[in-house]
Amino acid sequence: MPDRLLPWTVLLACSMSHAQQCLVYEDCSDGVIDSKWVAFATNPAVLQCVEQNGRLEFPAYAQNFGGQLFAGVVSDGWRLNLLEDWMVSVRYNLNFNSPSFGDTGLGFIVALDIDPNQPTLFTGYSLSGGTQNYGGFDDPYEVARFWQGGFTTIQHSAYRSYQTATVYVWYDADLDVISHGDLPGVPFASVSGLRTLSGVTTASVGLVGFSFGTVPPSPGSQSWGDDFCLLYGELVGPLVGACCTDGGCTRTLAGDCVGAWNGPGTTCEACVACEGDLDSDGQVNGADIARVLNDWGCAGDGCLADLDGNLRVDGADLTLVLNAWGGCGE
Repeated sequence: MPDRLLPWTVLLACSMSHAQQCLVYEDCSDGVIDSKWVAFATNPAVLQCVEQNGRLEFPAYAQNFGGQLFAGVVSDGWRLNLLEDWMVSVRYNLNFNSPSFGDTGLGFIVALDIDPNQPTLFTGYSLSGGTQNYGGFDDPYEVARFWQGGFTTIQHSAYRSYQTATVYVWYDADLDVISHGDLPGVPFASVSGLRTLSGVTTASVGLVGFSFGTVPPSPGSQSWGDDFCLLYGELVGPLVGACCTDGGCTRTLAGDCVGAWNGPGTTCEACVACEGDLDSDGQVNGADIARVLNDWGCAGDGCLADLDGNLRVDGADLTLVLNAWGGCGE
């Protein structure tokens, strides 16, 4: 799979064409891994993924003698659509104890197929940062890999220029190219062929801590991720539903809906406005009455609360709201 570097101006223009938001936001502040994620660990007695200190940490509890250890979280019940463009970001801390012997770090994964019981065998893309030491000084590194069935093809490797930063990962669906960088749309590396790794058209995302070889225990605060955010993109999966907003709709998770969420599995057809639903939130309620009262006495073509089309807002419009009270379609 050859490297495919894209012009920075093309990717920057692509990223700026989307209204940035922050869906699937996770600031790891409540001490409990949210139900939108599933946690895993190959050996929790040695390496774990826990939410503490307001972040997702990967504490090591014992030396790892020659094993390949992983612990992390992956999206559960929601996935990213590989037929659409998307961008995600996450805050990294990669400050490890030194010296170590082996390879230890933190990875952001985009998984086309993954079994939490065997997380080393996923098919997809991994951006990893950490340190490695095979007899000399610890060297920091950053590696982008394609993984398929446990075999890796390294696409890019370079020394990191930072230990703590926000990392952006984005996908161009038309070109089937995934990129990452420390600025949105400005790639440090871009590689092609993500979707061709598998027959699926959706991808899970997650964070993983790892330890290969013999690595002394290090405090969890030395390796952590925080502030996970979907900046743009389309979600799919059983936990995803229609979020009706004033004049629009997005499909997202219940906790990320700023509007009226119609439940898991629902589509934006559930947000079609009904008579009396002046704010298009899928419900006829007090908010719609308030709009009628705010427009009371308005006359002419520009009266938004003129439901009966008689060019004025009066008792007849209030009656229509009351008659349509409840959820649209009820």
